Amino acid sequence: RSRLDGIGRDSTPVLTFDDGYQEWIDIVAPSLRSRGLTATFFACHAFRAEAPRAHWVDEYYWLLDHARKPLLRVQLDDRIAYETRIDTRAGKREAVTGALKRRLIGASPESAAALLDAVAEATGREAPPRLAKELYLSDSQWRNLAAEFDVGGHSMTHRTATTLSEADLTDELHATSAWLRELNGIPVWSHPDGDTSARVEDLVAGAGYEGAVGVGAAGGRYNLPRRFATASAIAEALEAPTAVARADAALCD
Repeated sequence: RSRLDGIGRDSTPVLTFDDGYQEWIDIVAPSLRSRGLTATFFACHAFRAEAPRAHWVDEYYWLLDHARKPLLRVQLDDRIAYETRIDTRAGKREAVTGALKRRLIGASPESAAALLDAVAEATGREAPPRLAKELYLSDSQWRNLAAEFDVGGHSMTHRTATTLSEADLTDELHATSAWLRELNGIPVWSHPDGDTSARVEDLVAGAGYEGAVGVGAAGGRYNLPRRFATASAIAEALEAPTAVARADAALCD
């Protein structure tokens, strides 16, 4: 019997957490334990204390938050220069959601490193060398978490799956599966950034995963819907749990 067979058949939300932050050990797990609750944590290999460098998105956020200069200007390629002020709310929001962030999310590790070097120069800061150790769980902590809760896979590099070739995505899926076996995890996948397609879902199934979770209202065994646990989503779930269950909605953080 698959772990996923009962999903959506009762009114109990499924709590899920992606990536691999220290908060999972320091805050989330103790809070769940004290309430007699469980959850599924999806681990990404790039979000590890043993990683030589923090994941590029986290390093990018750190540089924005600790910038010494008010203007962020980065040359994206020979023709396009990205510019926004990060000492204003609107400018900071643009930096977090705009073209540079989108370029960073879809970049290869090598391209991301080059972009981050440019951002570091533009902000006048360098990310601390121990940032990964400060932010993320270690492999041993993941194994401890997997002894109490379900731990699934969230890829090796957190690149959006639809941007990857079939060969690259297959490598990600199988490498993540092998790492999950080391952690005593379960064969369930979480699409990075909720990004998926029919092609991606076929490859996830072909790699031996029992199912996958996405983000949003779309359904299917390899794109189980999730909702971000915002204050409004939680209030809605508390007011109408049966409606949430009928929609197969699972809360995520």
